Amino acid sequence: MRVLRYITLITTLIIAIPAIASLPQSVHNTVSEDTATTAHQVVSEKFAIDYRFDQIVIDSIYLDNKEEIDYIKYYLNHTPRIDSITIYAWASPEGATGHNEWLAQERALAAKQFLIENCPDTAKLNADKIKIQPSAENWPGLIQLVEQNYHRKNRDLVLHILRNPRLSNATRKWRLQHIDDGTTWRYFLRHYMPHLRYATWSCTWIKLDDPLLPSPAFEVSVVDEMPATDKYTPVEIVKPQLRTIMAAKTNLLYDAVTALNFAIEFPIADQFSLLAETHFPWWLNRDNRKCLQLHTYGGEFRWWFLPQPTKATPKRQKRDVLVGHFIGLNGWGGYGDIQWGRDFGCYQFDFWSVGLSYGYAMPISRYLNLEFSISGGYANIPYQHYIPTEDWMHLIRDDKKAGTLHYLGLTKLQISLVFPIMIKY
Repeated sequence: MRVLRYITLITTLIIAIPAIASLPQSVHNTVSEDTATTAHQVVSEKFAIDYRFDQIVIDSIYLDNKEEIDYIKYYLNHTPRIDSITIYAWASPEGATGHNEWLAQERALAAKQFLIENCPDTAKLNADKIKIQPSAENWPGLIQLVEQNYHRKNRDLVLHILRNPRLSNATRKWRLQHIDDGTTWRYFLRHYMPHLRYATWSCTWIKLDDPLLPSPAFEVSVVDEMPATDKYTPVEIVKPQLRTIMAAKTNLLYDAVTALNFAIEFPIADQFSLLAETHFPWWLNRDNRKCLQLHTYGGEFRWWFLPQPTKATPKRQKRDVLVGHFIGLNGWGGYGDIQWGRDFGCYQFDFWSVGLSYGYAMPISRYLNLEFSISGGYANIPYQHYIPTEDWMHLIRDDKKAGTLHYLGLTKLQISLVFPIMIKY
C-alpha cells in the first residue's frame, strides 16, 4: 500500500545572547535595569526532507535528503538555546485511513527521535521540549497542487470533489478513484503524491551580534498553528505520452503448420494504417518425400472505421491506435512448392491476389494485442504438377496437370499476435 506522509516541524530556537548595538527592529525585549535595551533580528530557516512511500524512517540517500540533513544537524548543534519544537505530521490521501493515522503518528515519533539523537546536549534539547501533533491525511496539500498544476478537462469536477465540505474523506477518495476509470487517481499517485512525501522543518532563532554580554530576558511564544510553507511551488508537471509508431505481428495459424511469417504495420493518423507481410517456410525432409517451400509478400491498406483506443491500467499500457474494427484492401503474391508423399500436393506454383479484409484487434496484456481477420478476393495461380521418381531424387513434369487456376473466395484467415512498439513524446 502506497501511503505518503507529510510532516511539518515548527521549531522555535531562542539564543540567549546579548548585543551591544541596536539592530534593525524586528523583535523588542524588555531587560533588567543593568542591561541596555536591545533589538534583535529574527532569522528563519526552512528544511525539506523527502520520504519514501510507506516508510517512517528518514533515508539520507533519498533525493536531496543528505544536504538537508547536514543543514539540520548544523543548526541543532550550533544553536546555544532551543526553547521548543512542534512536529506536525500528516499522511497523504491514499490507502486506508486507519493505516494513514498510524503512519502519521509513527512518522512524528521518528522525527522526534531523529532530533534527540542529533542533539546530544540534553540541556539544550530533550523530549520534554518536543511536541508532536500528528494528523490523518493531507488533503489541503493535494488541493493546492491540483489548483496550481492540474489543467485537464475534468479539472472543475476534481476541484468540486476536493473542496466539498459535505464529503467525508473516504467518500472524497472513492469518488476521485472512480473518475475516468481510475485514470485521474493514477495520475495523482504518480505525479502529485511524491510532492506530498516530505517534512518541512521551520527553524526560528534570534540573531545577535555580540556573544560576550549578559543575556537579556525573553518572552517565549509557543507556536500552535501550522505556518505557511512554500514547499508547494507551482511546477508545470507534464506527463510523458506514449504513441504507437509501429506494430510487429505473426499469424499463429500459419505458425502452427510451420509456415513462419512476419508482418509490420504502421499507423497513419488515427484511423488508417499500412501493413506489410511475408511468409517464408522453406523446408524439405531428409528423404525428399515432404516439403513446404513458400515465399510470399504483400501489403494492405486499412481503415479503422471503429477504433477503440484504451487507457492505461496497472496491467496494460495505453493503446492509442491499431485497436478496434477495420476493413482493408490487400494485394499479395509469391511462389511455392507443396509435397506430402505422392498422394497430396506435388505442385509448384506462383500466384498473385487482390481482395478485401475485415478484422478486429484488442489488447490482451500489458504489451500484447490479439488480432482476428478474414480476407476474400480473387487469386490468379499458374501451377505445375510433378511426379517424384521411385528413389525420390528427381521430379518429373506432369503436363497433363498444368495450367492457371482462377480462384474467387476466401484467401486469408488470421489470428495474429501483435507487439505494439511505442515511444514517449
